[in-house]
Amino acid sequence: MNVIAVITQKILDPKNKGKSRSHIIRQWVISEDFENFYNLLRADEGKKYVKANDTEHKKYTKQIKDLWYSKTKEVLKWKKYFKETGGYFIVNNPTEALDKSQGKSVISSSLKPKNKRS
Repeated sequence: MNVIAVITQKILDPKNKGKSRSHIIRQWVISEDFENFYNLLRADEGKKYVKANDTEHKKYTKQIKDLWYSKTKEVLKWKKYFKETGGYFIVNNPTEALDKSQGKSVISSSLKPKNKRS
């Protein structure tokens, strides 16, 4: 779901106009933004992104493309939702949503880990 939101944001970004999805995904996988995204999503598992070589980049790119082009109901539902919202979750009550997320970001554009609030 988060990957779909980020790719949707990247596709809708005017600076990526005319670029293929594959190109956008490849460029994201080799960026620092992807490293931060990976570390944020895998923090609970204790995994940390290690600067990948070309083989690892291709593996991550293939996994993301496979997810993006998946025809499962779940993926199609999120692709439609994020296309309609520009790649963001629409939250009516941000405070309540943040409480339910146990301090994790609910806005998909917040890709960098945040310091925990005391």
